[in-house]
Amino acid sequence: MSTWKWLAPLLLFCTVSSIGTALASFQDVPENHPYRAAIDFVQSQGIVSGYPDGTFQPDRKLNRAEFTKLIVAARFAKTDIDTCANSGGFYKQFIFKDVEPTIWFEKYVCLGKKKEIVGGYPDGSFKPTQT
Repeated sequence: MSTWKWLAPLLLFCTVSSIGTALASFQDVPENHPYRAAIDFVQSQGIVSGYPDGTFQPDRKLNRAEFTKLIVAARFAKTDIDTCANSGGFYKQFIFKDVEPTIWFEKYVCLGKKKEIVGGYPDGSFKPTQT
């Protein structure tokens, strides 16, 4: 089952109060895609940017890092997200052992952990590539 079948309505529900202007669409999301409006909205809000090749891959399963990025970016201010990993004590004590300090999703996982949105595994890992 595609993650977007349940994630798109959730994201719309969480953010529908401030509909923005859609940006250029992704090349793999046709006008008649059932979640086109939701995808355009989260793109216009800066929550998603797609892949470097210009695709969105709407039927691809999300991994834990991607899912965390979507939820955290939809709920928190960019300044809170950008500063979490630089907040000293919290970061050093609580970040997961398999989340490298320079990886693209580090700041989202940091704030997700701090706000108790995400958790890890007993061995101290986050397993960001797992679906």
